[in-house]
Amino acid sequence: MNISTSRYLVLAVISIFNFSSYSQTFSEISNDLSVNIKIATEVGYKSTQESIAGSYIEHGDTLNHDYQITALSNSVLYLFSDGTYIFLRSGDIMPRTIYETGLWNHCNQFVCLERKDKLTKRDYISKKLVPYTHVNGRRFLMEYERYKIRIKELLETDENVGDFKFMALLYSYENYEDKEFSDENALANKLMNNYWRPEWFQEEE
Repeated sequence: MNISTSRYLVLAVISIFNFSSYSQTFSEISNDLSVNIKIATEVGYKSTQESIAGSYIEHGDTLNHDYQITALSNSVLYLFSDGTYIFLRSGDIMPRTIYETGLWNHCNQFVCLERKDKLTKRDYISKKLVPYTHVNGRRFLMEYERYKIRIKELLETDENVGDFKFMALLYSYENYEDKEFSDENALANKLMNNYWRPEWFQEEE
């Protein structure tokens, strides 16, 4: 298959996407993920908000296992069962640091974040995430809007989108087993005491 033919096939798949911000219904997004990307066995958690709660990491084990990706920076989203969340990032220079905290809820089958304390002007995580279950049984939260924008950029510059599964995982947070999550209050207090560093963001003010 030549590049031109491959590009037309990619355009055919992407043509169903509406690139305005989350204008698609949840069922339409579910169809995109499960039918076109072949990534999900069940899109959306048929469960309560309490069972969605947990620790979610960017560039998790599934991406590392399937594509041997080693990230230089990483983000972790903690969704606590009381409806609060803490979002942290770390990198090769910056130590593990809280970027924002707030409230979250299961809204119309999406996971929605309401920021309360945000230390940086830039948004490092979407306010609306799509929960889905990967074929390996692992749970994910996907930044669907950023995923769509990136694919649109690739198409507009005549670049090959490549593997849709890879692109989906790249913009998803994977749930992982976190033993500390068994005591949510202790974990939240530990995170705030150890990783709340507003002084790192003073230059942005």
